[in-house]
Amino acid sequence: EFATADVQTAGAFQLLRLVDRSDTPYRYLVGVRVDGDELELLEIYFPTEAHEKRYGEAVRASIAKGAL
Repeated sequence: EFATADVQTAGAFQLLRLVDRSDTPYRYLVGVRVDGDELELLEIYFPTEAHEKRYGEAVRASIAKGAL
């Protein structure tokens, strides 16, 4: 039910990036990674394209460096 869905990588996380179908689509990232016997999940919500453009790179860099 999303307009687009694609897989990205940030550090050890695999991210599923979803874009809503509405006139003002939000962006939603769901990330997963395995650490030993644990599955770690994260969720990131960008309410607009402008928010993702402004904060997206910093968020992905934080994920890649393990800051989350």
